[in-house]
Amino acid sequence: MKWQDRVRLAWRVLWEAPSSRVRRAAVPWSSRAAAPRWTLAKARGTIDIDRDKVHLERDGFMDYALDGFNRNSLIYAAIMYKVFAQMNAPLRAMVDTAQGVEVAPLDHPLAQLLNRPNLFQSGAEFENQNTVYKNLAGQTFVLLVRPPRGGFPLALYSLRPDRVWIIPQDIRRIAADWNIKGYWYVPVGKSLRDGLPVLPQDMMHIRLPNPADSLMGMGYGMAPLSPMARTGDVDNEITEFLKQFFEHGTQLGGIVSFNVDIDDDAAARIEERWQQVYGGHQHWGKVIAAGGGAQFQPLSMSFRELGFAELDERNESRILMPFGVHPILLGTRLGLERSTLTNYPTARTSFWEDRFVPELQLSEVEYQYYLRTKDGAYPAYDLSTVPALQKNISELVDAARAMCEMGYNKETATATVGLQVHEVTPGADVAEEEDALQADNDDRDKRAGQGGTIPMWLKDDRRRLWYKLDGQARAWETEFGDAANAAFEHDKRSLLAILQTHKSRNLELKQSVDWEAISQDWREYLDTQSPTFWQDTFAPLIAGLITETATEWAAELGISFEVINPLALEAFEDYLVRFAQPIDETTNTAIVAMLQQATFEGWSIDQMANRLETLFEQWKSGNVDAAEFEWFAERAPFWRREMIARTETMRALNFGSFAQFRDWGFLRKEWLTQMDGRQRESHGDAVGQIKPIDEPFIINGYEMMYPLDGSRGASAKEIVNCRCAVLPA
Repeated sequence: MKWQDRVRLAWRVLWEAPSSRVRRAAVPWSSRAAAPRWTLAKARGTIDIDRDKVHLERDGFMDYALDGFNRNSLIYAAIMYKVFAQMNAPLRAMVDTAQGVEVAPLDHPLAQLLNRPNLFQSGAEFENQNTVYKNLAGQTFVLLVRPPRGGFPLALYSLRPDRVWIIPQDIRRIAADWNIKGYWYVPVGKSLRDGLPVLPQDMMHIRLPNPADSLMGMGYGMAPLSPMARTGDVDNEITEFLKQFFEHGTQLGGIVSFNVDIDDDAAARIEERWQQVYGGHQHWGKVIAAGGGAQFQPLSMSFRELGFAELDERNESRILMPFGVHPILLGTRLGLERSTLTNYPTARTSFWEDRFVPELQLSEVEYQYYLRTKDGAYPAYDLSTVPALQKNISELVDAARAMCEMGYNKETATATVGLQVHEVTPGADVAEEEDALQADNDDRDKRAGQGGTIPMWLKDDRRRLWYKLDGQARAWETEFGDAANAAFEHDKRSLLAILQTHKSRNLELKQSVDWEAISQDWREYLDTQSPTFWQDTFAPLIAGLITETATEWAAELGISFEVINPLALEAFEDYLVRFAQPIDETTNTAIVAMLQQATFEGWSIDQMANRLETLFEQWKSGNVDAAEFEWFAERAPFWRREMIARTETMRALNFGSFAQFRDWGFLRKEWLTQMDGRQRESHGDAVGQIKPIDEPFIINGYEMMYPLDGSRGASAKEIVNCRCAVLPA
């Protein structure tokens, strides 16, 4: 669509958007007796749209979020089970090739968009948010931010469902002509009148079926919480009842009667004294002793009479049914009592096959419609790493054998059971395979300088391991980036404080700006305090990533040895020092350049303060307009947050892997590079290089104990944004 057409259509959407006159009719009081507390938020609103009025009934999203997701542990657990399950099936950019479907290179625009939908969310965080919205509201709205003249989206944003209004076509037209003109998004804190129009092609609306939709399937989806709302409210009230029980004692209600008349004051004193002596769980087992013919008659039923066990089981099943999550997967009372651990794998597989894979496909088809690129790349959920969906090879082999015994030929049997078998025929084929394997060995031996090496990892293994390690590092990038922003903010505030101290001193002594003195104080801070703060900020993150990596390697290798404690490693302290040094040097280089320019051009302290703010903002977010850097004679700094996050996650991962391999007794190590066209030439030449565990790899003439290692003087050109990994050999 041409940009002129986009502007014209946007104006139509804006003209027909909701006005500020939104009237909500309260639910009659008579309906409250039957309706659960957190379904009362449903209200009927009227939106004025130019000539027509469209009545829409919206679910109380915030009530579902607060009274359901936030207040009910079972609802929270069911939704979060889906959230964490989905992380096993990441959304990837795929391409069709002659060899089949393959993952697109990481520098492909679609891959970059899916890995980082926007500046503030990773791909995993973005998908997690959408999963929560879909299960709370029955729908997700994804805003596609395109370039000014249209084209492939630059960013994706998940909008809160209750903040988006659908603008339908003229309702006086016949149903066949109905359409969606656009959407009206109202940010939190803004009035309906201050909303933003969104074109239909810029909004991805993924919805669950709603039989009451007046827009014939184009309107709002039905929330899974809607049919379970009453049951969820009952479950919440039971929890509240138990809370009151423990606060007020073993009997919530009863009558203490005497065979004599008592006045109001005496009754009040008795009530107060009774609560003091027998109230609360701390007086649980006390015995009642009363004189004067006093008798106690309870009014409430016992737990057995209330049937809490049956109520719990009923609530659990009714709450979990709309989500499709089996009780045993969450460890609920019903799941544990009615199932055994042998049922767990079946329940997990059933969850994926019958419920979650179709639910992912509901989103996948929308992603593919809106995000397919001109070169044929498309988004798809990668189910190959989902444990519950992996085939049981032993069972498939037994099934194929049984079919062969029934008279079927081998090809038909294996194809029927879904068993992919690589045929090995006698004679020439065997010789060819042996030659290919020997060629692979010879090539690796030549690179590594080792004789008679048998490969530990096959080609497919290396590719799988690289994606696994790369994904593990990327999962930590957000936390590393946030830590970098916190450290940058600390540096900025400290430098500004030093600058302000000099300003006050100059005003008091009526002196001009002494940039040399400021430079000395700044240098002292950057050499002493700044590195310590960076080390303290990143130490727990680096230790956490190392521990996670070692645990994953133990599972991959089937090793039962203990996982090392990074904080106890002697090399860990040296690692932290080396980690902070290049960051400090880069910061100091830019600061020195600013000071030299300030001296030459005669900046004021206020000018320096403002420009220091701009410099650090560019390092943290990278979105400072180029015009704001016209004052800087040096090249505008790059977005350091992303570079630090990407580099330091892979460096920590490889450092931890190398330390763990040595602790486990591996004698050799192998350099792994992903050959996708984006690798450094020197790192591509290192593929298959094998070295003794305590000898360095030789990369472009530099010695490196593991990828991204700078302890032996390797250039930053061989380290920054490196994606290589180390394997045990």
